[in-house]
Amino acid sequence: MSSEKSRKAAGYVWIVAGLALIVLSLLAAFHWQLPGVDFLLNLMSKATGPYLYLAAFVAIIIEGIYFVGNFFPGSTIVILLAILSQGSGSLSFLAVVLTVFIGWSLAGLINIYLAKHYRNKILTKINEAEEEFEIKDRPWTTWFPAFRANYEVTQIIEGGDPKKVFFSSLRVKAWACGGASLYTLVFPYLVNIDEISNEAGFLSLIPIALIMCVVGFWKLWQHPKLDFSSD
Repeated sequence: MSSEKSRKAAGYVWIVAGLALIVLSLLAAFHWQLPGVDFLLNLMSKATGPYLYLAAFVAIIIEGIYFVGNFFPGSTIVILLAILSQGSGSLSFLAVVLTVFIGWSLAGLINIYLAKHYRNKILTKINEAEEEFEIKDRPWTTWFPAFRANYEVTQIIEGGDPKKVFFSSLRVKAWACGGASLYTLVFPYLVNIDEISNEAGFLSLIPIALIMCVVGFWKLWQHPKLDFSSD
């Protein structure tokens, strides 16, 4: 029963994140003052030298943590950091990409630790991972920071081994950082950085938020008869 409860809890992880992102997007559409893309872009544009790496490190940690990243949505932040670094040469560009990877990996550790604490102390009180639980990378569907954060949390809640989940995330994040590095070569020709706003940053993520909700409700639909209040 605890295993089934954990799967149902994993559904709520996706739903909570998706609903939060929808609410924030709608608030942004009505011009509420929210932290977001233009705030961080303004901050990043003033970053030079070692502060550029610090900005990249902090930005991806914020974005990579479950639920917290909803307030600073989208990989736009990291991409823009990489673009800004190109003016200082290829070594600076690669250094920022490496910094992003390290920061994102740290965010994953935070997600895994908190999810493990929730599973062990609050949800099931089981310290061991479930041997039959299969860890899958799913790089094409979980490369986006918000999806990856949700996926890290749900894998642990459902009984995944923390070490395996972490190394699985490392593989996906390495792949994603490599792809983002190539994307930054053409991004400046497609988008005017000065025109990026909070409204555009949040509203563009509504489809992603809806997908999160669909995933969550699908997980709940798989176990419609569970009594979540039982021990």
